Amino acid sequence: MTLGELAFACYIFDKNNGEYAKFLKAAKCLDLNKGEDCVTFIKLLNRHWGCRRPEASHEKAGRKLKIWHKKWVEKLFGKNKNLYKLKQNDLDLAAAAYEELLQCKVEYVARNNKTRSISFGPTTAAKILFFLRPKALLPWDDAIKKELVRRKSINGHNEKDLYENFLIHVKEVVHALREDCKKNGFELEELPQKLNKPDYITIPKLIDEYYWITITRRIATPAREVLQCWLKWYNREPRD
Repeated sequence: MTLGELAFACYIFDKNNGEYAKFLKAAKCLDLNKGEDCVTFIKLLNRHWGCRRPEASHEKAGRKLKIWHKKWVEKLFGKNKNLYKLKQNDLDLAAAAYEELLQCKVEYVARNNKTRSISFGPTTAAKILFFLRPKALLPWDDAIKKELVRRKSINGHNEKDLYENFLIHVKEVVHALREDCKKNGFELEELPQKLNKPDYITIPKLIDEYYWITITRRIATPAREVLQCWLKWYNREPRD
């Protein structure tokens, strides 16, 4: 991932997806120490951020989320800690918190009156952790996970290992982007502003946007030669 490829993907993302902004606006005032706010949070994940949890499971899942949050929110590293500063212990804690979210199963009655069981899946679990630590963690989906495994960018024998290796992989990507930013005369922390992003967009969120566009949506970034050709067209005198 080059700085230019990231910039292009993030530009396309802004034209295709405004749901995260709606989610964040509605969720930022929620307190996950409160059961009713946990239920609202789960509903917002469904409404604005692509999670597909059955409505009948929301109340029980909210109670599970409250218990999980009470246990883990103080164990995790601070909210202002950036991804590239995470130590191995930080990564281990994030992976353990992720694993426990996956184990939060609840039973609910489906529309056919049969009792079913559901847990927080990998996508939902990653989004919950990202919401709590947006400067250091990031969301993913099944398409992103499978593609990074196929590329051998990440590996693992279980979901916990895959998630932790995903964070390690992205941490390496961030270090490379940081050097790329310096070569272009600015700091990594200035990148969201350079890309005309709002204040709440973090570096991990930019990388999520890149993966979502290029992997989940399968929109390839243009080659250097194509961009150079477009630049020549921009430089020509406009016609009426």
